[in-house]
Amino acid sequence: RPVALTLRPAVGDPLANPAQPATPITLLQWGATSRRVAVPARAGTSLLEVHENANAGWVARLGGHRLQSVQVDGWQQGWVVPAGAAGTVSLQFAPDRTFRAGLLAGGAAMVLLLLLLVLPGASVAPPVGSRRAGRVVLVSLAVGLALVGGWVAVGCCVLAAVLLAGQGRRSPLRAALAATCFVVAGVLLAQHPWPLAGYAGRSALPQVLCVAGVVLVWSAMLPSLPSSLRFLPNRRSFRRKAGRSTST
Repeated sequence: RPVALTLRPAVGDPLANPAQPATPITLLQWGATSRRVAVPARAGTSLLEVHENANAGWVARLGGHRLQSVQVDGWQQGWVVPAGAAGTVSLQFAPDRTFRAGLLAGGAAMVLLLLLLVLPGASVAPPVGSRRAGRVVLVSLAVGLALVGGWVAVGCCVLAAVLLAGQGRRSPLRAALAATCFVVAGVLLAQHPWPLAGYAGRSALPQVLCVAGVVLVWSAMLPSLPSSLRFLPNRRSFRRKAGRSTST
């Protein structure tokens, strides 16, 4: 039965120097995705430890040079700091830039879609064969929404088809509902952003609102339903034609 265990550093390990006491460092900035710490002068190779789970997304740089990432005690985040003068180590969570760029692009696309729904446009007769292609696109988008949003998206598609079909591609009602869904979801995400605790993107309400907003944009492609199947009347059916009425 073993009664003792001694661990020795492997050959070529950059941290193969004898154990040294921990040296306190100065925190210059400590945010969720961006951090800066001041490290003192070092006579030999040192190890910068962060008492958090190791994550490959974090990148550390000292003097413009990227530091080697290591795991401390099998789970903590750490970087190998070479010997040198005192300096500032910057820690950046690299995926955060892509995440924010995606949010910006999504916001711009949402504004563009809402403008396309609200701004008037010239009515052009559809070319021959475009109706069949339009139906294929409509069904394909509905299937994609169902795969992404599940039964919630299916229910929203059915509800939009019943209530909004025949209301016109640039219906103010559709545009107002879509804008409300996206704005409310955006406010919830802004109040509880990622990666803080309680991130709103994991809750059901913002997800349902986003799915409903996308379905409302999709509903602009719906064809007109017979008047007997409409729950919301078409405003054009109440317009009176100009001219005198005749009777026999």
